[in-house]
Amino acid sequence: MFSRHGLGNYQEKGEEQMNEFLMLMSGGVGVAIVSGIFMLINARNARKAEEKAASTKITEAAFKEFTESLNDIKGANVVIVRDRIKYLARLHIKAGKVSFDERQDLIQLYDVYRERLHANGNIVALMEQFMKIPYAG
Repeated sequence: MFSRHGLGNYQEKGEEQMNEFLMLMSGGVGVAIVSGIFMLINARNARKAEEKAASTKITEAAFKEFTESLNDIKGANVVIVRDRIKYLARLHIKAGKVSFDERQDLIQLYDVYRERLHANGNIVALMEQFMKIPYAG
């Protein structure tokens, strides 16, 4: 009933269809593999983001402690600078004279005390007295 030639056509068409089916399947498998890789990458990135967020919490606590330490150091510096200004101003007031460089140094120290360290005006009157001293000649 089927000729050899006719059966061959069916076999060739069957092979063609099988090849097409295999190509479609291998394409689907390729897409699945690529999708799986992207899912793994996304999961890894999410895990790293969570780890980073956890380490940031530790960093925030460390930053708070660091800030408090800086404030303590600033407070100590205010006391030291204030003491130094009072000592030098009183020394020059007692001597009754001051060199140009010594006056500029004390003015600069006072400016740092007042502007950078944001200290209060406890020594304003003393600095006013100091500024009235004549230059040493």
